[in-house]
Amino acid sequence: MKIVFLNDDYPPNGNSSVSSVVQNLSKGFAEAGHNTHVITTHRTSINPNIIRANDVTSLPSSYRASLRSYKCLWNKTTTSALKEVLEDLHPDVVNAHNIHWHLSYDALRIATNITDRVFLTAHDSMSFAYGRVSSSRYLQSLGQNSRVAISEQIKQAGLEWNPIRNFIIRKKLKKYAAKIITVSDALKEAMESNNIRNIHTIHNGIDISAWKIEPSKLDLFRSKYKLNNKKIILFGGRISLDKGAGALLEAMSALVKNYPNAHLLVVGAPERWQGIVDLYNKTNAVDDFFTCTGWLDQEEMRYAYASADIVTTPSLCLDTFNLMNLEGMIASKPVIGTIFGGSKEIIQDGITGFLVDPRDTKQYANALERLLVDNNLAMSMGAAGKRCAEKYFSLAKQIDKYLSLFRKID
Repeated sequence: MKIVFLNDDYPPNGNSSVSSVVQNLSKGFAEAGHNTHVITTHRTSINPNIIRANDVTSLPSSYRASLRSYKCLWNKTTTSALKEVLEDLHPDVVNAHNIHWHLSYDALRIATNITDRVFLTAHDSMSFAYGRVSSSRYLQSLGQNSRVAISEQIKQAGLEWNPIRNFIIRKKLKKYAAKIITVSDALKEAMESNNIRNIHTIHNGIDISAWKIEPSKLDLFRSKYKLNNKKIILFGGRISLDKGAGALLEAMSALVKNYPNAHLLVVGAPERWQGIVDLYNKTNAVDDFFTCTGWLDQEEMRYAYASADIVTTPSLCLDTFNLMNLEGMIASKPVIGTIFGGSKEIIQDGITGFLVDPRDTKQYANALERLLVDNNLAMSMGAAGKRCAEKYFSLAKQIDKYLSLFRKID
């Protein structure tokens, strides 16, 4: 089977979590004997021409971010080039992932001229919202009400609001996608609440074979970031309030009063993290208990997990899956995750970690402290998490589920 994946970014010119998912899928299908190809984009400042390298074709595309709510529907810059590349490849299956920046939802229409087996894997809420779902109504309902009202869309988008955007997206999905795949039931339910149908959930998987740790490199990593003789709590990603950075600061401030050896390892943009620290006006109080590494590559991230005692994902939004949950588990670490979004489909509360409402600072801090104090519990949960990841969230299992779905559509 010849399978083409579409995603707006891809290594080496992109490093989003979704690009790593697509990379793993492409690798997994290729190892299973299928012919795979990835079509992605890069900025014209990098190269104004199409870049071809082995099984990857990258199309040039740049535009003002303020035009996104229009360009996501149809991007003239990529449309003609995508048509030519797909006609040349002539795949049996096209699996689109994040296409709401540059490849555009019109890519689905183009793909249906080649094959009936066109699938969109949704990783976020951008098919029905202009950002993360984190409204007061969503939080007050404990994640049960993920309907995004027009007033909330306008608030998110501001002057960039496009009154026909969501209607056109729904129309294209209904007409051109044989099936929409979501990475969690939480996202499936949210999309259905916002009038998108024909959805099937396949959880993300992880390439277990890639998680090998060399003790000497681990020692170097811990020494580089001065992590020795500390209890490490790992947090990372696109740092923001709705990803729980502020809630984590509150919990850490409470935690270190009783457990001063606790240390927060933050992976992400230092300026964004410092902005959260400044916003909470706790610079003097927290400088001693956190280290911000900046962005790390995939190998460095494995050593960040290996250095940690706990992994935490305290999002205050519809966090659809959050790969840190799964990566923490495969690294044999207990994970303290949020009750909002898809974390509850990954973390087994009380078995592989804890699920908390990050707004409840006492509950959150107590969960952190419990795992820092009780080494046996932390190790037991970490071991259970690894078993769970291997049994339910392997890349091989994800590939099998995708293949089964691809073959059902004739």
